[in-house]
Amino acid sequence: MERRTRQEQGSAMVVASIVIVLLVGLSGGYIAMAVSEAKANQRTAEYAQQLYAADAGSAVIIDSLNARRLPLPLVAGQSIASSGYTISTLSSAGVNEDGDGTTDEEGAVADGVDNDGDGRIDEDSSGVKAVVTGAMGGVNFTTSAMERADGRVTVISTGYRADEAALADSDRRARRIQTIVTGVPLSAPSFSVLAAVTSDGPVQTLGNINIDGRDHDENNALNGDPGTWGITATQSIDNGGASGSGGNGVAPLQNSPLTNQADYTYAGKDNDLDGRVDEEAADGVDNDGDGRVDEDTSDFPASPDAFVGVAPGTLKALALASGTYFTTETDFDAAVTANGGKVPGGRVVYLDFPTWGPDAEFGSSFNDPPSILVHHQEGSTAVAKNLHGMFKGLFIADGIDHVNSGTQILGALAAFATSAAGNAFGNGDSDINFSSSVLGRLPNVNPLDVGYRTLAWREITETSFTLSGTPNTSGDPGQIYEGDPTWSSTSATTSFGTGLYSPPDPGAGSTSSTTSAPGQSGDAPGQSGTPPGQSPQ
Repeated sequence: MERRTRQEQGSAMVVASIVIVLLVGLSGGYIAMAVSEAKANQRTAEYAQQLYAADAGSAVIIDSLNARRLPLPLVAGQSIASSGYTISTLSSAGVNEDGDGTTDEEGAVADGVDNDGDGRIDEDSSGVKAVVTGAMGGVNFTTSAMERADGRVTVISTGYRADEAALADSDRRARRIQTIVTGVPLSAPSFSVLAAVTSDGPVQTLGNINIDGRDHDENNALNGDPGTWGITATQSIDNGGASGSGGNGVAPLQNSPLTNQADYTYAGKDNDLDGRVDEEAADGVDNDGDGRVDEDTSDFPASPDAFVGVAPGTLKALALASGTYFTTETDFDAAVTANGGKVPGGRVVYLDFPTWGPDAEFGSSFNDPPSILVHHQEGSTAVAKNLHGMFKGLFIADGIDHVNSGTQILGALAAFATSAAGNAFGNGDSDINFSSSVLGRLPNVNPLDVGYRTLAWREITETSFTLSGTPNTSGDPGQIYEGDPTWSSTSATTSFGTGLYSPPDPGAGSTSSTTSAPGQSGDAPGQSGTPPGQSPQ
């Protein structure tokens, strides 16, 4: 009996020992699994933080643009304090920015295209860039911005681990986003128009032309508002033939002081309706500090730029940026034809040649949105002969030699020539009608009236990390890999999303979003995402 008890006790000890060994093994396996899972969770968190850091870098650039601390166009050699960071502007020509051993492989212009075929966009070009670096916890960001030929800004921002700061860009475990930033109007254009036709020279009308300063809607119909003057000129006004001029709520009449302002003087008048008189000198400088240039001088505006209150050369530069600057009538006519027989809409269109004619053609139908069309030469010597067609917006010209039958101008016209370009300013059965709603939708030309927002974004090198290692062969159920696992990565470029950037959910992959990014205020009123028919690139 005693012997059997000892045998039973011995068997129990053996069983207990086996159970203990198994429990220890299982515990070790679970601990190893927990450690492995903790490392995976840590990397997932880092992966998300890198995206948020990249987004923070983009926000610094956009905030600086909106605060006017980062002015466009970019000029090399500046150091700008903004949003708690320092932005440096520098020429990147000859610099191997992405650490791949090749310089300037993306060209001189940020064009939103992968020119060197490496899966990255605009990452090493030779233009002037704004660069800012910063950190969020243990994650750094490096962000660069470059102005594009179309006036937009390409921002490339990378978030990466702080302990990999010394590594080449291509060797970092990083996430990179590309953001396309565009300017949008914050308000209506900040300049005033005195009349349907404003002229620095004499105005003579013949035939059946009507110039009407009463307010018209976008469909060229009277809207009931009295509007403004029909014609304002610094010299004589003569309505001959069956022509007439209306305005201030009065239907077209001939040579009426109710509708025309002849021999108008700018001196002593509040021409920009800001409550001040002659506060600007005609010097191309913002003398009164209101963000507008030469907008209220004691004489007729010195140039088309002064007429709309911007610095000299602004209108031409905007036309160049949008591809609507023309040095020949042939090129302009080709652009109108390519645009469906209309002046390009929503642009500053600049005609830089002396004579538009003998038959100057706007197009066969109204452009929309309205545009600013400039035909100007130094000394106000350009002449537009025998105008035909339809135009919606502000037409700024030097000399006008006949507005012919069938012509429709909706918005306003300003003429800079100080002497008559022909025997009559206008003739035939045509109309020049004032429209405040058309002028209120002109492209905004004053940088202070423009805000910057994200037009489109994409993650251009999304680095996806995979846990891997040498499989464990010891039989331990909890040890997946021998030693510490390693991370391998693959890169992918996603297509452009639209609207304002918001970092995608790291657990859901890279997806586009239309919600606001940190530090950004959401879509501009009435606008969202990429305009129909336009590519964000």
